[in-house]
Amino acid sequence: MSEGGLIGILLGYPELILFMEYPIEDVYQDGRDPDLHVHCKDDNTTNNTCFLQENETSTLVVTLFFMFMDNLHTIQQLLFRWKATEKQMDQRSVSLEWIVLDRGSLNVTTDTPGIYLLAVSLISPLHNNSFILSIHKQVKVVGSIDNVTAFFTSGNNYATLSMNADGSYSTQTLEFRVLTMVEANFLIDFGDGTTDIFLLGSRQLNGYGASAFHKYYAAGEYHAKVTAFNELFNATEVFDPFYVQVTPTGLSLMMNTSIVHKDDYVLFSATLRTGSNVTYTWNISGEYTSQEPTIIYRFSTVAYYNITVIAWNKLGRQEAWKIVNVLPKVKPLYILTNGTVFSTETDINFTAVTEEFVRWEFKWQFGDGTSRGITRKSIIKRYNLPNTYSVIVTASNKFNSFTSDVHTIFVQRKVIPNRLVASPSVVINSNVSFYCRINSGTNVSYFWNFGDGTKRLGKYNDTHVYKREGEYTVNVSIFNNVSSAFLTKQIFVVKKPCQPPPVKNMGPLKLQIRRYEDLYLGVTFEATVICNISQGLKYHWSFIKTDVTYIFLPARVENSKQTITLPAFSLDYGNYTALARVQIIGTVVYSNYTVAVEVKPTAPVSVIANGHHHYIDKNTVKHFILDGMASFDPDNPGSHLR
Repeated sequence: MSEGGLIGILLGYPELILFMEYPIEDVYQDGRDPDLHVHCKDDNTTNNTCFLQENETSTLVVTLFFMFMDNLHTIQQLLFRWKATEKQMDQRSVSLEWIVLDRGSLNVTTDTPGIYLLAVSLISPLHNNSFILSIHKQVKVVGSIDNVTAFFTSGNNYATLSMNADGSYSTQTLEFRVLTMVEANFLIDFGDGTTDIFLLGSRQLNGYGASAFHKYYAAGEYHAKVTAFNELFNATEVFDPFYVQVTPTGLSLMMNTSIVHKDDYVLFSATLRTGSNVTYTWNISGEYTSQEPTIIYRFSTVAYYNITVIAWNKLGRQEAWKIVNVLPKVKPLYILTNGTVFSTETDINFTAVTEEFVRWEFKWQFGDGTSRGITRKSIIKRYNLPNTYSVIVTASNKFNSFTSDVHTIFVQRKVIPNRLVASPSVVINSNVSFYCRINSGTNVSYFWNFGDGTKRLGKYNDTHVYKREGEYTVNVSIFNNVSSAFLTKQIFVVKKPCQPPPVKNMGPLKLQIRRYEDLYLGVTFEATVICNISQGLKYHWSFIKTDVTYIFLPARVENSKQTITLPAFSLDYGNYTALARVQIIGTVVYSNYTVAVEVKPTAPVSVIANGHHHYIDKNTVKHFILDGMASFDPDNPGSHLR
């Protein structure tokens, strides 16, 4: 049998070539059988299978192992008998005839991948004790993966993201198909971060292939890829981009004005109720513009314009349109007020100013949800809440209409102060906290004057450190654009803690007396004095008129004690403030006790002397003398009465 024919019988392909590399000679020991192995010379063996690469020569080698004992026989010539069986895809086998060679290696080359079952037997016809050893080997010829085809069986590279019964979103189940010309398995990455899927390749009509099934759970553009691999080769192919989208629905077209004049710039905005990966196509009377959801367009001529927008993606499209009537350009309309900042509860006069000398109807929109239409150019409006308001007016008649620019006004609430809160006495070089309380006011600013030369803008609360002892007057100015107020407070800065005496007014807030009455006043305390008063307390009384002038007290009046008695007739009629300064001796700390005093006038007392009961009749004439010299004025003794 020829060498070429031999190989053809072996593997069924005329391209296979046999090379007889070397004679196999070995020794055989009586009573001991050798061990026979078949392996790939390039060591490409796994699980008793040789992997051979197509179009490359590979070597199959038979190895004979003997168990040596004491006596060795002479070298014998061994014969190898090869048999090839082609393994079909339906798992049936086709047996070919045996081939006898005197070499122990078989070199094969083939350009057709496949699986072959080889059997080799070892015989020794020259040995007295003839024996046959047999071994079977599976040979797999592996082809290189040069072409991987990846495609979507639906024929579309997009899918709809829909809501499921449980409220979640996903696509329908999608089939991804992969094919190769040679036997291979596959690993698919769907491009959405999920775990890669392993697929076992199977024989198809036009090669080897597999299918994978997957759902996407979010809209987006996905790039899936597949890796095909076998025992010796691999190749990767990327699917075409796959789009998961939401169908566009509910398209609406809006514009930022209802009246358009020549050369006006108008903002158009397209909005969808649902939709993803949407492209917008605008058509303005045959002129195509941007693909964004909003555009700004300048109308350069007086005409009717057809504005159309189409929102579309791979799943569907929506269309909306408007007709815009562009009017001739008119002279400006604007709003005039006597300022831009007003307080609440203030009447504001708005005037519409235009150079068009025609009769207009003006519709005002005041920015607070209210509007009003009048034929006069001026209107009065009052705002009750502080805020920023955008006011516009539209002038119209049966021929034309135009709208003013926005006129912005600011409404603030007036400042009403309450009090300035701080500790009345603090230790030198310590932080002092001040709190300014107000009853009302918006957009308020605060300017602090701490009485030691430090002045600054701040917030409603502030802190300060005093470096010297003494008495300081703290002033905070509270203001906004419509009002201002201020609060003051006296504080004492001392070396050691010392609080002002807690004086208390035991009587009424206002004391009323007659001028002829003595006035008795005294200082009481509502708590213990928190200070070292070992040197005592110092009192000083004074009386102040409503015009802030001081009253000179009589020399006999003692005004440096805890109590004071003011003799009658010391004060004229009117209102006074009695002030007692109570100071802790040895410090600058003091408190003021005040009480309002009103001196009221008393009516003169009339006294008639020598008055008696006289009985007279109508016919008797008598003369009576009455004496009123004893009458007097209690508030002014010795004064002349008439």
